[in-house]
Amino acid sequence: MRNPIAKFISHQILCVIAVFVVVTWTCLSEPVLALERMKNCSDESSKSQKGAIHYSLPEVAMYTVRYHFGLLDPPNMGGLKVDSLEDLAKQMSALAPATTSDNARIKGIFVTLSKKGKTRACWGNLQGSSQNLVRDTVFTTMDALKKDYRHPQIRASEVNFLKPQVTVIRKMQSINSVAELNPLKDGLMLRQGGRSGVVLPGEAYDSHHQLVMCKIKAGVSDKGKNSRKNSSSYQLYRLEADVFK
Repeated sequence: MRNPIAKFISHQILCVIAVFVVVTWTCLSEPVLALERMKNCSDESSKSQKGAIHYSLPEVAMYTVRYHFGLLDPPNMGGLKVDSLEDLAKQMSALAPATTSDNARIKGIFVTLSKKGKTRACWGNLQGSSQNLVRDTVFTTMDALKKDYRHPQIRASEVNFLKPQVTVIRKMQSINSVAELNPLKDGLMLRQGGRSGVVLPGEAYDSHHQLVMCKIKAGVSDKGKNSRKNSSSYQLYRLEADVFK
């Protein structure tokens, strides 16, 4: 029979060894687990950064406005010196990438610059897209600044008060009547011969107003002896679009 004292000492030694093993395992494993957690967080952060869109299309439009007036900040974006509009388009395309599926569905793009709720410049097209949303936004914004003869040209002093909107046309569909339109979601294009007028989603309070605005823009009149001929000779198209503000 073992000595009770020896048995007690053996039991205490086993307890000490057990405690030592537990403490050692904890001390060694916690840093490993912490490093693993940090690695996982880093991997997730990296994936998030790779897939992130740093600039929205309206922000791209405003960068273009600032470039036009020599107010671009910073002047060197991402290490690339911006010496031309093409440089700006390339750099912004890298910072605000659009997905291939989105690009494939571009039918046209319009950029509207407003101040205190009133349009200061608007330009766009329904053909000839480069199939790159960001590049189209840059060049269409510049066209709005330079080519919109309907409004006084924007001045540098107005830049900080401008609100940009980018409207991406996804689909054009021929319609027989404006009664088929939801003016808050659908745009309208009226075409007669070589003339056309476009009203974007949200620009008119009802479909009849859309039609009137399109006629004015296209130069189609409902008055005079040729009014019936004019009304029957134009074509109407619903414009399905995404609006970015």
